[in-house]
Parts: sequence; structure tokens; C-alpha cells
Amino acid sequence: MVLTISGLTLTGCNSQPVPEVAVQRTQVPQVHIDAKPIMSPLTSSEIAAFMTIVSHLPDGKVPEFAPQHVPPTQKPRNATEHVALLQKRFRESIDVQQQATMWQRDPKLQKAFASMGVEPVAFSALAARISFAWSALAIGEKLPVATTERQLTTNLYALMRSVQSPPENMSQHQYQQLMEALEETVALGEFLQMLKQVPRESVVQLSIYRTQMEQLLPRSTSVAAFERHLVNRPEIMRVGHSE
Repeated sequence: MVLTISGLTLTGCNSQPVPEVAVQRTQVPQVHIDAKPIMSPLTSSEIAAFMTIVSHLPDGKVPEFAPQHVPPTQKPRNATEHVALLQKRFRESIDVQQQATMWQRDPKLQKAFASMGVEPVAFSALAARISFAWSALAIGEKLPVATTERQLTTNLYALMRSVQSPPENMSQHQYQQLMEALEETVALGEFLQMLKQVPRESVVQLSIYRTQMEQLLPRSTSVAAFERHLVNRPEIMRVGHSE
């Protein structure tokens, strides 16, 4: 499986049930949240609202974030054009409206959102913002960002050269692995650039709620994905997730 934005950020459904957040199960609060751009700073009230909403969703869990597949619109002519298309597709895969539409197909989720007066697209946008901030918090604490960025760039150029001029004895399977490694490297590079855009206020606010969030959100797989690029050569890099 090729790396996707949902694999790097929230996956949902694997988290533990959430402790009640200042309300009883029998009391369904009315929660107002607005749909804001992905990189808008998080506030304390938005994080509290997120925890309250999740505590009243089915099983008290974050709903699953399904991978958003964006099909290619044209066949690239060379490695450089292919990378540009991969970068575009990765960013287009972050579609909070489409995610909200998928959640609305679940009758239990639809009923839960409606009972709280929550618009699914507003929750989808808030969940995405929290997801990016959560990943930024984890990576900022565990990885040297500048070194990681340089290594990703080095790996990307090495892979592009191999794709552009593959060895004559390279098998079809090896070439497919090479293309998948290229796609993963591009995805990580774009994801890192997006994490660098996460407002510092969002990371600070989320760190205040770390204890509650550790019970609520699944562990991020992004650190492990980046670490593979720091220790592995691109030619032998394992492709995709095993999780």
C-alpha cells in the first residue's frame, strides 16, 4: 500500500474509548464549531469542543479517516513532471468535504452529529487541523526536521534519476517498487512542508491537552515513516506501510 495522507495523520477507529468530557452520556450537548482552513490556529475552546463531540460519537471514538484517492489526470512525460503531478495529487487528497460526505453515509454518525447540532464538514475540518498539529507536535519532538528535509530531498533526486534512466537489467517488479518508493518520498516531502506551516499556537494549545489527546487519538505513524528515510538508502527503502 502506498503512503497516503490518512496513513500519516488520523486513522480513527483504532483509538481507545474516550473518557467523558465534563458531560454525562445521557446529556447530549449542543456544540458549535466553524469549518476553518486547515492551517488556521487552534484555540483551547475548539480542542475542548472536539473532545466533547468525540465523547458523544459511537463508541466514543474518532471516526475513521478514509484514504482519498485522486486519480491521475494525465501521463507524465518525465520524472520531473511525474513528481509535480504526485505533489499536486497528494495535496488534493486532503478533502474535508468529501470526508464529511463519507461520514454522513453512516446512520449512527449522522444521528450523533445531528443530535449535537454539528455540521460534519465542520468537524472534518477541525479533526484535520488537530491531526496536523498532533503530527507536528510528535515530529518536532522526535526528529531533526532540517536533517529530515535534506535527506528526503537527497532520496527524491536519487529516485528521480533511477526512474528517468533505469538500469537495463531492472525487472518490471523492481521498477514498480521504484515508482512506489518515489511516490512515498514525494508524499513525505509534501507532508513535511505542510507540517512546517502548522501554526505554532496550534502545537502549543494541543500540548496542553496532551494527556487527554493520547487517550483520544491513535499514535501517529508519521515519525516511523520519516525515520525510514533517515536510515535507509532509497534503492532498498521499504515501500508503503506494514500497519
